[in-house]
Amino acid sequence: MKKEVIEEMNNFAIRILKGKENVHPQEIAILPEILHILKNLSEEESDRKEN
Repeated sequence: MKKEVIEEMNNFAIRILKGKENVHPQEIAILPEILHILKNLSEEESDRKEN
């Protein structure tokens, strides 16, 4: 996945979790999926570093 896309997903998750801006229900609904993707990407990167 492109680094820019990963960075945007990370920024999105941070913005939603802070809750300071207007957050739409649709954004809250997809947050678990975004967090899941970011977690998997982080685990894959850790696995590559170990090998």
